Amino acid sequence: MIAVKISGSRDAGSKIPSTTSRMSLYVQRLEPIRGDGSVIIEFDPAAVDRLLTTLGMPIWGRERPAVLVWLSVPDAGGKSVWMTADQQSADRDSVERIAQARGLPIVWPVMDSTDLSTANTLLNARTSRQALLSSADRYRADAVLFGIASRDASGGTSVQWSFAVGGGGSVSDDAVATMQTSLEESIQVAADRCASLFAVSSSARSDVLVQILGIRNLDAYAGAMNYLQGLTVVLGVAVEQLSGEAMQLRVAVRGNSATLRHALELKRRLAALVVDANTAIEPGDDVLRLRYLQ
Repeated sequence: MIAVKISGSRDAGSKIPSTTSRMSLYVQRLEPIRGDGSVIIEFDPAAVDRLLTTLGMPIWGRERPAVLVWLSVPDAGGKSVWMTADQQSADRDSVERIAQARGLPIVWPVMDSTDLSTANTLLNARTSRQALLSSADRYRADAVLFGIASRDASGGTSVQWSFAVGGGGSVSDDAVATMQTSLEESIQVAADRCASLFAVSSSARSDVLVQILGIRNLDAYAGAMNYLQGLTVVLGVAVEQLSGEAMQLRVAVRGNSATLRHALELKRRLAALVVDANTAIEPGDDVLRLRYLQ
């Protein structure tokens, strides 16, 4: 259901009253696909946002962490095999079906010699958040789900998982979620954890002071403004001051400064702005400092 994907809440469907009338008001396009009887449905994002806001539900925008999945499953002979980017299987289909329903981007490794070395290292370091997230650098992913599957006598699959997500400044360095679940439930839990970081209350609004360094010309100014205005969490941008290569903005966001920072820290996108690590922040300083990448 679209409400699950946009709110980040897996029980969102149960929170929408059955009396909600004229669901067609939320649909932009409805087109039958010839031959197989299925249809294409495109929803109006603004209308869905208004519905979720009315119901007091959170909203999870387009800035979503890409999840690199390391998954080892037994083959027919019982040998452990790593799932690859070009491999088709029922196990992979199960993972991707739930990920699509939750709006969670999934990345599979190619499992060449480099990946095999990394995966073998992670077998002994899967409770290390740093090791897990470092393994995602090659694929510009923002989170890692590392699983070792086993089959029982009836053919059922159980997986021992480790999960870590970056871009969440409030998460401690050793925050690795471990779980013994099915393939499908692991993706549900990963989506729940990501939503807890990146989804925000639909009614939450605040202004964040943002200073951007590296604005050397008009193209940089336009690039920085367009990038900020393109973020789902950003509701509006007002320029307060321009001085040399720096500009100060007042940015209206869904959520707060942490929400904006989390969105900017997601590495999957080719970011035009990064949180500036070279500027010291004084006690009580509430300005978010960014740097424009030329």
